Amino acid sequence: MEVDDRTYNPIVSYENAEQKPEFNPKDGYEAYIKENLHYPNAAAVDEIECTVVIAFVIDRNGNITKARIEKSSGYREMDYEALRVIKKMPRWIPGKVNGHPIAVTHSISVEFDIGE
Repeated sequence: MEVDDRTYNPIVSYENAEQKPEFNPKDGYEAYIKENLHYPNAAAVDEIECTVVIAFVIDRNGNITKARIEKSSGYREMDYEALRVIKKMPRWIPGKVNGHPIAVTHSISVEFDIGE
């Protein structure tokens, strides 16, 4: 049976992608997050530090899709800010299996640190 690459689009885990998706290799996603993350005012005043884990799919075109909060910080404003930053990420270089671009699941920990 022949499979049409344009319609066959399984989602694989990050670990199972033969070629991992890549953010801008020059700067990395950490620099993007640091530059674009805004500390919610109330959290900054109260000096709240925490981590939010965001899970998402990098589709076969490198776009971020299906972003969701995988592990909440317990602070709604910080969770939503982390989700906002991930959803607005620029296009990634998609992962590949057998030389073909494929959708890949991934997650990133977003750190809110008063000192940074």
